[in-house]
Amino acid sequence: MTETEYRKWVQEIFERIEKPLMEIDPDLIEAEKIQGALTLAFADRTKCILSAQPSVRQLWLALASEGTAYHFSYDPARKQWIDDKGLGVELLGFLESFLEKKSGVRLRFGLAGQSTGTSPAEVTVFTTDSCPYCSRAKDLLQKRGVPFREVRVSWDDDGQWDALYRRSGMKTVPQIYAGDRLIGGYTELAKLDESDGLVSLKGGG
Repeated sequence: MTETEYRKWVQEIFERIEKPLMEIDPDLIEAEKIQGALTLAFADRTKCILSAQPSVRQLWLALASEGTAYHFSYDPARKQWIDDKGLGVELLGFLESFLEKKSGVRLRFGLAGQSTGTSPAEVTVFTTDSCPYCSRAKDLLQKRGVPFREVRVSWDDDGQWDALYRRSGMKTVPQIYAGDRLIGGYTELAKLDESDGLVSLKGGG
């Protein structure tokens, strides 16, 4: 990735985020952009900061209220900013969920590179080795014809487990997402199957 390409993609993502924020009451979310950093301030006086990091060609999202940060790299094939820990966290989807929790405002930035039609959100399944419920979840998805992406989590990778827990609040696997929406584990997937045969995960619900 050249510096010119990086700056172009950074500008595009900032514009995509800033535009809907301009229509929001600043008492709920106040946005301020200064020198490659977008600061969002909330009613409880906490902030989150999205900043460009040209030296490593990344975007960093710092969540001051949670004491955590995410590093996102641009994926040209998917035309999305994806977390660098391999957890499949997509920047815009994650930010939408976070802002809704913080302010009660439901924003829709739209996934870069994707249309706003009826295409289903990508299903991601976080698994480990020797996990029977992970195998059951994958078998069920395959049986129902639901495409999914598997992300293996190493038992000894504390960083991966910490990031997963911060995202889902779950300490077990499988962890199943449709886009940025948490489905849950195998039990929740099976209940969804009983409800609609997983049609909703194929874009039919």
